[in-house]
Amino acid sequence: MPKQKSVLFTSLTSGHSENVRNMYWENPTVNGDIIGVFQPSHEEQQHTDETLYNRKAWAEMYLLSLCVYVLVTSARSTFGYAAQGLGGLKPWILLPVQAGESDNAGSTLRSVQVDGALLSRSPIL
Repeated sequence: MPKQKSVLFTSLTSGHSENVRNMYWENPTVNGDIIGVFQPSHEEQQHTDETLYNRKAWAEMYLLSLCVYVLVTSARSTFGYAAQGLGGLKPWILLPVQAGESDNAGSTLRSVQVDGALLSRSPIL
């Protein structure tokens, strides 16, 4: 029996969520699951001195912290860092595309801890 699943995006722009939404619209899942793609806001630019913007940002970080299955974030994401800490989550980290490489776009690495301060790779001493 098909299930309903949700994907939550938090980003200043709507491009990523629209791409994923279109992908599922044009290419249904093999087992018939229905995938809903949601993005509460896309402000286009930060407004850190505005109370309403800060409330929206906090709400989105809280929603991310409620992830039941998977949290995917980048090593530099404040939202991912806060959500991971609030939810006690071990996120998947998006690896940055290196200059001159096109193959690792979309590559991820699983964090071994819930401490968001250690999301980026540390140099070996």
